[in-house]
Amino acid sequence: TLKVESQPEGADVYVSVPGQTARKIGVTPLAIAESQVNSGTDAFQISVMKDGFATENILSPSTVFSRATSVQVRLKESGSTKQTLNDELLQKLTSQVAYTQNQIRAKDYDGAERTLSSLMPQFPNVATLHELLGNVYYLKKELNKAHASYKRALDLNPANTDTLHMIQKIENIRSDLRAKNATEGSK
Repeated sequence: TLKVESQPEGADVYVSVPGQTARKIGVTPLAIAESQVNSGTDAFQISVMKDGFATENILSPSTVFSRATSVQVRLKESGSTKQTLNDELLQKLTSQVAYTQNQIRAKDYDGAERTLSSLMPQFPNVATLHELLGNVYYLKKELNKAHASYKRALDLNPANTDTLHMIQKIENIRSDLRAKNATEGSK
């Protein structure tokens, strides 16, 4: 089970799994059984909400149920509508990232590309979205598009060494292809 506690108590607890809308499963303190989440998913999100407080979102792998786990959330007071709007956007984004990762694992690359493309207008400066799109293009063997997506991700987050590694990998593949074509052209 997963135990969810909050300060203050009495916060609503919602669970969302990729491809489904969030549903309320109780009020803190709460013990969640695996059957309440949907054991067939790879990841799920727990949202803890209370009027007058900022929503807290926790992204959890399904492996959380392999042992007794406790999550304690200290809700921060929120007096502004802007914070609520930001929380809703963050919840949408994290849910869609988890959904996209599941699409990629299921090799639904076209679906993942559509999901990411629909998120880009609202979140154009989120490096993770560009990196995931680069992954999709790389897996589809669309190296030019993958390279462009990885470059945009690196521009937004220059410290991401994984993205830099993928850019270098694509550049090495391109170099090898040019050398192979030049060798075959000279025969």
